Amino acid sequence: PGAFVEVRFPDRLYSNVVQLPEAVLFGGKTIYVVVDDRLVARPVEVVGYSGDNIFVAGEGLKNGEPVMITRFAEVGEGVLVDIRD
Repeated sequence: PGAFVEVRFPDRLYSNVVQLPEAVLFGGKTIYVVVDDRLVARPVEVVGYSGDNIFVAGEGLKNGEPVMITRFAEVGEGVLVDIRD
């Protein structure tokens, strides 16, 4: 009793993935990016989890594209959005 043990074990090395909050995932396989102020659906594959975050991979993801991280009821392809910092 009262003893603490530190345990370390190797994890999988992920490459060509993006780490995002799990809340950005819709239907288990879709995220939305913003292109010309409109939402565009991107199919992704969840390849791992880390707490409240997910690691996703997908051929449709482009480097530097803004990802919608705020959930709202009317989300869908083509919805006009305003990006705020």
